[in-house]
Amino acid sequence: MENIPAGNQFSFWVEDGLFIFLILILFILLYLIWKNRQQKNVQSASQKQVELIKEGFELSEDCILVLSPKLEVVYANKAMEKFLRLGEEYLFASFAVELKFKPKKEWVRFEQLLKEDSPQRGSTLRRYPNITMSIGDNKDEILVNLYFDISTSADQDHLAWKYMVILHDLRMKEAYKVSEYRHQITKLPNQAQAIEDMNAFYSRSHLSHNKLAVIAISIDQFSEIRSMVGYHQLNKIMIKLAKYMKDLANKREVEVYHAYENNFLLIVPEVFDDEEVNRLVDKIQNDLKAFYKVQDINLQLSTSVGISFYPDGNVGRNQLNNAYKALSKAQSLGMGRREYFSSVGGKFVFDEIKLYQEMPDALSNREFEVFYQPIVDAKTHEIVSAEALIRWIHPKLGMIPPYVFIPLMEKTGFIIELGRYILDEVLRQLKRWEIFRFKPITVSINMTMIEIESGNFVDEVRQKIAYAQVNPELLKFEITEGSAMNGEANTIAQFHRLKELGVGISLDDFGTGYTSFSYLKKFPADVLKIDKSLVDYILTEEDDRKIVQAMILLAHSLQMKVVVEGIENRDMADLLTVFGCDYFQGYYFAKPLPLFEIQGMLRQQSQKMGH
Repeated sequence: MENIPAGNQFSFWVEDGLFIFLILILFILLYLIWKNRQQKNVQSASQKQVELIKEGFELSEDCILVLSPKLEVVYANKAMEKFLRLGEEYLFASFAVELKFKPKKEWVRFEQLLKEDSPQRGSTLRRYPNITMSIGDNKDEILVNLYFDISTSADQDHLAWKYMVILHDLRMKEAYKVSEYRHQITKLPNQAQAIEDMNAFYSRSHLSHNKLAVIAISIDQFSEIRSMVGYHQLNKIMIKLAKYMKDLANKREVEVYHAYENNFLLIVPEVFDDEEVNRLVDKIQNDLKAFYKVQDINLQLSTSVGISFYPDGNVGRNQLNNAYKALSKAQSLGMGRREYFSSVGGKFVFDEIKLYQEMPDALSNREFEVFYQPIVDAKTHEIVSAEALIRWIHPKLGMIPPYVFIPLMEKTGFIIELGRYILDEVLRQLKRWEIFRFKPITVSINMTMIEIESGNFVDEVRQKIAYAQVNPELLKFEITEGSAMNGEANTIAQFHRLKELGVGISLDDFGTGYTSFSYLKKFPADVLKIDKSLVDYILTEEDDRKIVQAMILLAHSLQMKVVVEGIENRDMADLLTVFGCDYFQGYYFAKPLPLFEIQGMLRQQSQKMGH
């Protein structure tokens, strides 16, 4: 550079500096272009995020509103547009809908509520759960959850968001609650609500040291009533019945639920005396006998009732199930019956699903045993017949009572298999007694409508009698009066076919249902069995004596024999003998006995009479 003239050196530095300057400018330009692109990418990503958030808001069922510091509408989602009925040009305009809220006792305007809540108190989010609001001039009060967030950095001079308002309309929740927790026709709380309420009832029972009662009530012959009066008329009946139950609950400390179709639940939170529950059930059953008029005719409603108490011994906290089990037992005994749930010795509450799974193996393992309860001649007290009663002797649980497994078998259809087993056992035993020259007695077998409606019941009976080579006259089939009434035409036809085989027919639990005289005349029964409930008080109640005496006369006029169940003492037996009763069955003579015990009684009787 020493050889470069001074003027040229200056020119060099100028040219060289300009080049560097140009390079620098180019670098700055490239940097600015790069930064601009980066900003555009960030803006694009931010815009996508905004669009995504906005799309989420649009899909939300909650109502969302964004307002500027001057209460201009920045954004409203579709739910809010619909809720407030916003017009088409509401964006960037002042919020014009008049809203009032009631956070305490007084109504507060929406704008006042927003400005009263200062954001300087920590969190900017404000919550008003279960607050009442109104819209415009509409006087309807709407229950909502109100939330709003207040921005602390909003520019007062620009259209930026300051208030984000979220409304959750609780009417939808109430509508859902009505649909899920209310019966659709009667609007009473349903079984789902009863289940939710039970824990509170249990706690109340513990605090008060009083019992809790659950009463399950079922309208008998519901399908027959529906076919008789029609669906529309039946709905009116159920609505009136629900009002009756609700009025009853208001007068007494009782909660009422419409569980499903023809079933109601009553929960009595504090029971001081079991008898008060009895009186309540008495009132309901009596009131419903003259409850509803159809074309000036009283429609008598019969009800079956199951009752469970908590605490009751060691029974668990499943009182709804227990009440339904008691109801099932009541229904199996006929119409208008009442039963109480009790565990066996206070030790067991049976698991129905487990029992159902064990039934087939229990049958093949011969865990089921036929017991026989003697039926004696009213005059001589000689055993002339016996009722076959099934018992389940479980290897772990011991004796499982019939009211536990019989209703379960009826529900699942397994009763048909059990019926075949009982018939085989009885026929086998009748043949043995014939071979060993016991004095012949008849044996009656209980049957259900499920069996006789299975289609081939009569043919199976014929085949089994022929195979066992037993005199069919030694066999009787019993069906309860209530069950026989449920399928009148088909039942009569099937029982006539049975009669043609030579077997006897017995109408059990007579007097507990509503058998008409014309039906009784057509039904091919040889024997009427008067239920125990009708003779319990014949020694003290004159009306009961007259009813039983009239039943005996009626049966005899139709050429039928009469068995009275539930004989518990000599005085009852003597009085019924005077009334002309033919046969007795009850603990005074013998309880249900295992085979070897009744066989011993028959042997002694044969020896005494020289057979």
